[in-house]
Amino acid sequence: MKNLFIVLCLFSLSTEIFSEEYVCSYSWNDQPVMSSYKREGSHFVRGSSSTSRVEKNYIIKETETMLFLYDEIDSSLEDSIFITIINKKDKTFSQNYLILGVKENDGTEGKCLIRD
Repeated sequence: MKNLFIVLCLFSLSTEIFSEEYVCSYSWNDQPVMSSYKREGSHFVRGSSSTSRVEKNYIIKETETMLFLYDEIDSSLEDSIFITIINKKDKTFSQNYLILGVKENDGTEGKCLIRD
């Protein structure tokens, strides 16, 4: 019984030990902003220091070195999408809104830390 308890404890800890999170920072209007992308199953949850919202980001494509995510920011804006690209190797990222009929802006770029 004691051995079973120890094994169950180890398995319950393993999901937290091997969780994957990218903590990224960039400058917006000359102010530092941090975003975190934490893997939860088949998607990532994004939180930001600039807002209290937590948003689900879906994986478009993932390789050993790159991660491509999207988020449908506002359901009332059916013609928009928010894209995030994380370079796992260089620990850099870029994010931008894409809105149909609106000229693309420069987006934001920054650096990330990877917390495993």
